[in-house]
Amino acid sequence: MFPLIVLATGAVLLGWKVPEVGATLVVGASKVKGSTGGLAAMLQDVEPARHLDVLDAAIRERAAAVLRTTADRIDPERPLRDYGIDSLLAVELRVSLGAHLGVGLTTMEILAGASARALARAVLRAHSPTLSSNLSLNGAPS
Repeated sequence: MFPLIVLATGAVLLGWKVPEVGATLVVGASKVKGSTGGLAAMLQDVEPARHLDVLDAAIRERAAAVLRTTADRIDPERPLRDYGIDSLLAVELRVSLGAHLGVGLTTMEILAGASARALARAVLRAHSPTLSSNLSLNGAPS
């Protein structure tokens, strides 16, 4: 049997303040949804034909960090679940991608058998209008 520890709202445990009821505790990036700042910055000096390759490599880097391996050991077309990504690692990967790229993938998108390449395509599709305007504003061709 495990002990159950109940903390009052507002209490601090290991540097984390217990949120109010109904509040959301965000671990990692402070603003992920709707933000493509990291992604736009990463793709700013990259020709549009290479966006998919660059994003795929970034996703494999993040997945490799979560899996405690190197990105070159992750096949871009192989489903990430084949590497042992379970629900907990999928959440860790989702948070890592949000923190580093500013994109909001769901845990289910990661667990649904998607490869790094498929996730890169989904991110580019979802963020292409925002990316186009951000890249144009930064002087890069859209």
